Amino acid sequence: MMVAVVSLLGGACRTEDDEPWTPPVTEDEETRGKMQEPVTCGGIAGIPCPGNASCVDDWRDDCAPPTGADCGGICVDQNGDMLLQDSDGTEGKGDTCGNAVCGAGEYCCNASCSLCVPEGNSCTQQVCEDHSVPCGGNTCGVGEYCCNESCGICAPLGGACTQQVCTDE
Repeated sequence: MMVAVVSLLGGACRTEDDEPWTPPVTEDEETRGKMQEPVTCGGIAGIPCPGNASCVDDWRDDCAPPTGADCGGICVDQNGDMLLQDSDGTEGKGDTCGNAVCGAGEYCCNASCSLCVPEGNSCTQQVCEDHSVPCGGNTCGVGEYCCNESCGICAPLGGACTQQVCTDE
């Protein structure tokens, strides 16, 4: 008997300039310049995500779940925002801020603009237009398009998309 597990690409965020995603850099005194990595999941060990988070394919690696590979993934919340680890390797709070996730030492100062700033800093209260696009059960953010509505899969602009049909069975 053969069992296949397929991870789907979720609505994970990308930057507005459509460059490849890199983890945010923390800006507090103790960890200045260190990258925050996403919380990982899946793989051969089947590591679960915390709480109600979902495990989606990590598009930054060369592993391809549709080809049958047992790939590791990253955890995203119900909005498709990545859960981030704190600089000490523990799971970070990853507060959702519009289409962004704030890192350790940051707070959401303007959700309409997806603007996170270091704690103690001020920010603008301008209102930004919503560029999100509904896609099945997900919402695609800036720099993404809905490539498969039946599965709720968002992909980076110009990125590839799976040709599959998802049903509510």
